[in-house]
Amino acid sequence: LIVIKDGDKSFIRFENFSVTNGPDLFVTLNKGIPQSSNEFGEHIIIERLKGNKGSQNYDVSDYDLSEYDSVSIYCRNFSMLFATAEL
Repeated sequence: LIVIKDGDKSFIRFENFSVTNGPDLFVTLNKGIPQSSNEFGEHIIIERLKGNKGSQNYDVSDYDLSEYDSVSIYCRNFSMLFATAEL
């Protein structure tokens, strides 16, 4: 996980990324570092996951990343946490 700044824009970049495929997967910013789906805590959904493999960017320019501790892949249908990385 890399944070990239390009002028006024900020992006979260997943490099050499791979996660188990699932339905309705989204990228979230989290306050705290969730340890399980039951303890997901306060978060915001950035956008739908673009793919379960490969490098990809997510625009986070509208968010103050200093307010968040981690990024997760989250299945909204089943309220299940797939993966988390610290910011």
